[in-house]
Amino acid sequence: RQALNFEGLSSIPLKIPNGKLVIMFNDFVENNSEHIRLITTETQELINLRDSLLPKLISGELEINEISN
Repeated sequence: RQALNFEGLSSIPLKIPNGKLVIMFNDFVENNSEHIRLITTETQELINLRDSLLPKLISGELEINEISN
């Protein structure tokens, strides 16, 4: 059985980090989370741009030299 009761769980030694280490970890995670959020937003903007330009390029409605200007 893959379950522990309270007695079994409380018998497992547990290391608790000091407050400074917890704060450092929290800052690290928050910074990375913000970076991931920004990259996700940028990725979605690029997907939207691709989805709007690609059909126009394929149909000939838009040429590459028109995009760079």
